[in-house]
Amino acid sequence: MNLKQYMFSVGLSLTIAGGALGCGSNSEVPDNGIHETPQYRSTSNGDSNTANTGGEGETQAPANGAVPRATGPVATVNGAPVSADEFNVEVDRLVASGQFPPQLLTHVAPQIVERLVDQKLIDGAISQTNIVVSDQDVDAKLEEVRADFAQAAQEMDGDARTLDDMVTELGISQQELRDSIRQSIAIERLLIAGGMKVPTETQVREFYDQNQEMFQRPEQIRARHILVRVEADADEAAWEQARTRAQAIHQQVTQPGANFEEIARTSSEGPSAPQGGDLGLFPRGRMVAEFEEVAFGLQDGQISEPVRTQFGWHIIQVVEHQAPGTVAFDTIQEQLSRELRNQAIQQSLQGFIESLRADAQVELHNENIQ
Repeated sequence: MNLKQYMFSVGLSLTIAGGALGCGSNSEVPDNGIHETPQYRSTSNGDSNTANTGGEGETQAPANGAVPRATGPVATVNGAPVSADEFNVEVDRLVASGQFPPQLLTHVAPQIVERLVDQKLIDGAISQTNIVVSDQDVDAKLEEVRADFAQAAQEMDGDARTLDDMVTELGISQQELRDSIRQSIAIERLLIAGGMKVPTETQVREFYDQNQEMFQRPEQIRARHILVRVEADADEAAWEQARTRAQAIHQQVTQPGANFEEIARTSSEGPSAPQGGDLGLFPRGRMVAEFEEVAFGLQDGQISEPVRTQFGWHIIQVVEHQAPGTVAFDTIQEQLSRELRNQAIQQSLQGFIESLRADAQVELHNENIQ
C-alpha cells in the first residue's frame, strides 16, 4: 500500500468533510458498488414519486472521456440544494488525488451525490444540537492526525511528506481541513450522545490479547542512505562518474567524527535528504533487492560501500535492528485505542445515517450532471 492509498483508506483520519461518512468503508473515494445507493427520488424522469433506478434519470456520460460536471443543483435535501459547485469540487479532488481515472468518474457520480446528500443530513443533525467544538479541540485533534499520518508515511513508504503536503496536493485549504476536523469531532459527540459506546482501556487490552497474530513484527532495520542519482537512460560513463562521486562521499562519511546525517542532508539526491537520509524502519521486501541485501547484512552503525541499484549509487548506514516478535502493548495502546474508536464511529454512523435517510425528503437531479 502506498501513501496515497493510506490517505484514502483512513479517510484522512476522519477529517476530510465526511471522512467519517464512509458508511462502512474508510475510503475517501466512492466504493463503486460496495454499498447500495439509497433510492432517493429523482426529478429527472418527470415522476417525483419514482425512485432513481436508471433510464432517463441516469447521469449522462460526458464526451471524449471528460470528467462529469454539474450545471445545476445535483440534489435537494429537505428543501436545501446540493449545489453544482459542491459536486464539482468533489470531482476535482478525486482527479487531483490520482486515485481515480477521470474517464471512470461518470460511473461513480451517483455515489459522489450520495456522499454529498449524507453530508447535508449530518450537517442538519448537528445544527439541531448544542454541540460546541472549541478551537483547542480542533488543535488537539489536528496534532493527533498529523502524528498518525507522519508515522504511517514513514512506516509505509519511508516518505517524508506531511499531512499538510497531502491536503495541499488534494486542493484542500487549511481552513477546510480544520472545518472537517471540527465536524468529525461534532459527529463523534453526536453519536456518543445517541448511545454509541467507545472501547474502554480494558476492551482495548482484550482485543490485543485475543488477536496476537495481528501484532507480530517481522525483522526490521532502520537505515539512512545517501543517494547519488543516475538517470534511467544513462550510459556506463555516467554510471562511472556517479560512482566516483559516491566513493568521494563514502570517504567523507567514514572519517572519524563524521556525521552521516548532516552529510546526507547536503549530499544526498534522494527524497529523504531533508531528513538526513532517514528511511525509517522497514522489513525485508520493502526495498529493491540490491539495497536490501546489503542493508540487512550491516551491523548497527556500519556504513556500506557504494551500492548500485536502478536509482543510482547508495551509501547505507544501519541505525538499528529490531528482531522479529510481538509488538508490545504499551507501544501501540494509544494507536490501537484510536483505531477501535474509529471503527465504532463508522459502525454507529452508518446506522445513524440510515435513520436520517428514512426521515429525509431527498430529490436527485441527475439531469444536471453532464
